[in-house]
Amino acid sequence: MVDIAAEPARRDDDPDLCAPTGHGGARVDQSWANHAVAPAVQRYATFGTVRWTDHHGVVCRTDTDAIDRSEIMVWA
Repeated sequence: MVDIAAEPARRDDDPDLCAPTGHGGARVDQSWANHAVAPAVQRYATFGTVRWTDHHGVVCRTDTDAIDRSEIMVWA
């Protein structure tokens, strides 16, 4: 599995995408994808909390045409 924030953070020079989101300096609000889908992620962002939760929302934009179909496992 691949942390889908890592590539956009590197590509866009935006280390805030991998910034801590939880208490104690941990980045608890994350999304992960397999090696077939991860390269297709174009944008990644977190958005603020609301008063009834301490978690951030996570949103990403994925170009489904860019999924690496050679990495997809076929289940028999």
